[in-house]
Amino acid sequence: MNEATTPVIKPLGDAALLISWGNEISRELNEKVIALAKALRDKPFAGFVDCVPAYSSLTVLYDLYGVHKSALANVPAYEWVKDRVEQILQNTLTTEAGESVLIEVPVCYDELLGNDLTIISDAMQIAKEEIIALHTSRTYHVYMPGFIPGFVYMGEVDRRIAIPRKQNPVQVKPGAVGIAGIQTGIYPSVSPGGWYIVGYTPYLLFDGSATDDPCLLHAGDTVQFVSVCIDDYYKMKKEMQHEH
Repeated sequence: MNEATTPVIKPLGDAALLISWGNEISRELNEKVIALAKALRDKPFAGFVDCVPAYSSLTVLYDLYGVHKSALANVPAYEWVKDRVEQILQNTLTTEAGESVLIEVPVCYDELLGNDLTIISDAMQIAKEEIIALHTSRTYHVYMPGFIPGFVYMGEVDRRIAIPRKQNPVQVKPGAVGIAGIQTGIYPSVSPGGWYIVGYTPYLLFDGSATDDPCLLHAGDTVQFVSVCIDDYYKMKKEMQHEH
């Protein structure tokens, strides 16, 4: 690895370590994070528990007992795990994180549902129709899971609609699609939210009753928002409720 892309590895408590490539929103760096996470999950070391991707870092969780069963008696668990991670990094030089899954997500931008399009329009000096057109004009890379189950951070939105987050959070409804700076995301459940809401999706982002994977979106996925009318929104929402 060249010096510019060599991450810093440090302990995080007594049963985790952090691999960091810096502190920025960069798809290139995020793909390194996702590639390493995939490599660890595909071939886990003894004692591996899980790994959690962020924008430009990866947290690796391990079980001390499982590590000590494989490590030499005089080798600290952290040093042993760090050595395993460094070996994997040497074989994960590419920024490719595998084939990305493209997921189309319908969004209703109708103000009858209640959104912040007027506020965004006034603040950014751009027509509401243009906000919708810009938000649906590109695909978004899913960088990392968020602060509640099912929420993910995606980017990057067009700079013309990259409005800063709200000064004071408000309660938002499930399916609310928001913008905060160059990020966009979907609130999976009722929660406080400081992002400006542009619309709503009928899709279920998190299903706690699922027997396999409860989340719709994952780090490394690609999302395309598709504008739908309010009638189609309610129709799809009703179909989703019947399925669950």
